Amino acid sequence: MPTASSFWMGAASVQWERMRNCCKTAVFTKRSTIPNRKGVKPMAAGGNNAGRGRDYRKPKDVQRTLRRLGRYLWNYPSLLFLVLAATISQSILGLTSSYLLKPIIDDCIVPNIGNAAPDWSPLLHTLVRLAVLYLLTLAASYGQSVLSMILSERCTNRLRANLFERLQDLPISFFDAHGHGEVMSRFTNDADNVQAAIEQGITSFLSALITFFGTMYLMIRLNAYLFCLTFLFVVLAVFTSRTLSLKSKARFRLQQRELGLVNEYAEEIIQGIRVVKAFHYEDRAVEEFNRRSEKFRDAAISANSLGMSLMPVIGQMIGICYAATTVVGAFFIIRDSGTGASYFTIGSLGLYLTYTRQLRAPINNITNQLVSLMSALAGAERIFNVMDNEPEPDDGGVRLTFEDGDYQWALQEEETIPLRGHITLHEVQFRYTADKPVIRGITLEAYPGQKIALVGSTGAGKTTLTNLMSRFYDIQHGAITYDGIDIRNIRKSDLRHSMAVVLQDTHLFTGTILENIRYGRLNATDEECVEAARTANAYDFIQALPDGFKTVLTADGNGLSQGQRQLLNIARAMLAERPVLILDEATSSIDTRTEQLIEQGLNRLMEGKTVLIIAHRLSTVRNADKIAVIENGQILEFGNHQELMAQKGKYYELYTGQHLLD
Repeated sequence: MPTASSFWMGAASVQWERMRNCCKTAVFTKRSTIPNRKGVKPMAAGGNNAGRGRDYRKPKDVQRTLRRLGRYLWNYPSLLFLVLAATISQSILGLTSSYLLKPIIDDCIVPNIGNAAPDWSPLLHTLVRLAVLYLLTLAASYGQSVLSMILSERCTNRLRANLFERLQDLPISFFDAHGHGEVMSRFTNDADNVQAAIEQGITSFLSALITFFGTMYLMIRLNAYLFCLTFLFVVLAVFTSRTLSLKSKARFRLQQRELGLVNEYAEEIIQGIRVVKAFHYEDRAVEEFNRRSEKFRDAAISANSLGMSLMPVIGQMIGICYAATTVVGAFFIIRDSGTGASYFTIGSLGLYLTYTRQLRAPINNITNQLVSLMSALAGAERIFNVMDNEPEPDDGGVRLTFEDGDYQWALQEEETIPLRGHITLHEVQFRYTADKPVIRGITLEAYPGQKIALVGSTGAGKTTLTNLMSRFYDIQHGAITYDGIDIRNIRKSDLRHSMAVVLQDTHLFTGTILENIRYGRLNATDEECVEAARTANAYDFIQALPDGFKTVLTADGNGLSQGQRQLLNIARAMLAERPVLILDEATSSIDTRTEQLIEQGLNRLMEGKTVLIIAHRLSTVRNADKIAVIENGQILEFGNHQELMAQKGKYYELYTGQHLLD
């Protein structure tokens, strides 16, 4: 009976409007005063900003999402069957327990009224049956809760595992387009909503449906005429609830808008309080604030007065419904008792009134669980949207092999060539979007053992070049060769395995310092890890820690300085022993003394390796073999430090401080 559901939904909608209006106002005020950063995409629904609350947005494709989510449930058919059986049993047992009220009144209480020697044996038998039903209901309820929990944990665990596995296959461009918080919310907020729906939402919704239709069926069986009377009151309540809720929603929107204007004005005045005081604007500001505040007060009184009237009105209508049902039911009792029939009895009336009161609970549950299920389906849809992204393509056939103690490139016809680290860029062009070229025909050659520095202002394309070398993105024109092989013909995992990258933003994993260094080469021994730390000049500060190399790091190296974290990151790269080393702003966040320690380690590391350095501190690139000055995606100047200084061009201006890199 959708009208009954609409009745309770209408009553609840007014309360929901009152609760959410404050939250929406805060969002409105914040958006009106804080502009969106250029290039930052807004967080998707259910993102990190959503916290762990419900997302009330509906899924775009309910049927498709249900089918895909159903496949996870069908992975455990026996468990799913037991959950459904326990849920159905619990609902039927609950209806049966309520039905025993009729024989208790008709067979046990009414016959003993005025009886000097009442016979309580029928009552005892009925109570025993009732106790057994309650115990069975308790067992079914407990079984349903435990089994649902197990089913939800297994399904959600598999869903998270599939999501995590797919994330490992997605290209870097996906993570550049989606914030970390947005991606993490798929694991937390959305996955938790799915888990809650499987554990409680589905079973509660099914139980409420069975109870609702079962109760209506029993009410009709008891007395169809009384059910029609109840139905008329429900229709009247639906109409009243619908009318009041629509009117109250309009008033709540007005209240929300007025409160937003009050908050916006208050924030504006507080932010500009110096100007207000300087121009003696205090009195006018107070006057304007009071005017807006009074408009909000009137709107709030109007909205809440109408909203608060809904539940009392509905409550009185329910009371009238009970009274009318009792009067009409009494008429049927008197009529049947006068004819000697026992069709409708006192027990029937008591049971009918009980069902009338109980009917409200499943309707409320259906309404609430529909919202919960839609929230879970929306979360599942967002998870599936991530999983539907195409994995990173990799059509390279050249592999990296380890033979006779050296790395070799294995070509397709069993031919091998040594891995040397000779990188050549020829007329490379690249753009992230069609209208914004980033790299404009760069030609560059780095020989093994050569140290090349890339300098230029932010956004010039330096980091993009290293991303292209690692094939995080593919070039649109030109060619990049690695030891004479086009990198598009090299398998991506092998290409990246041949390079060590040290980024400005260090990342340390939860675990010991030794384990974090070993991340550079998983089969490295403890001695090799210690030696890498010694080469990176990280050994002394590690040994000064209470547990040395066994010190456990948490929260991305919380407790270590930025310089210490970067030293560990460089030690990790040193352990990797790759022929190509890319340092992307590796020393930009490190103090001068630590930078000197790093440079000493890098000088020992670079022998026989190709080193590409992206640095904002020009003092770190003076000793580079070659320096490429990049501006607007092009190489503006190329040469060593002395040559570029002699040219007195862009590099000379940057080095002498006439222009800032940032």
